[in-house]
Amino acid sequence: MNEIKKIKSLRNQKGISQTKMASKVGLSQPGYAKIESGVTENMSLSLAIKISKVLEIGFNELYDIDGDSQKIDSLNNEIEILKKRIVELEEQLDDKRKANLSNEETIKYWNLFAKYSREIQSENKNISANELENLVMMKIYKNDGPFIVKVDNEKNWSFSFRGEK
Repeated sequence: MNEIKKIKSLRNQKGISQTKMASKVGLSQPGYAKIESGVTENMSLSLAIKISKVLEIGFNELYDIDGDSQKIDSLNNEIEILKKRIVELEEQLDDKRKANLSNEETIKYWNLFAKYSREIQSENKNISANELENLVMMKIYKNDGPFIVKVDNEKNWSFSFRGEK
């Protein structure tokens, strides 16, 4: 316990004997010696305050209370920073999940488009590309539900299905 070493060191610096210190704080010399040797680990708050007054040092300084509160404040600040970082990372993860879902739906659309294109072409050999596209899109809508086609500024296509069956 650092406080015990500090108490003993300050007492010795001030030239106060254990007997005199014990008398000033209301203890016997053997009782006080147990505190400095660490045998008595817990002392009352009133005794700790008496010791700090005899040694002419502030209670908070003797027991590093201000230092602990600064450490706690520092740790609380770090916790807040980490909480904000967690929120940022969760948002990034959510964006990646949305992008992945969009990719999965786009793949689903193109797989359906290929499947229905083959089916329609096997039935109608002389069909134009525009007719094929229209028939395929109607078949996807009828069999798999409505879908939305999105094209971004970079001409990337994505598809999302609504009301899947």
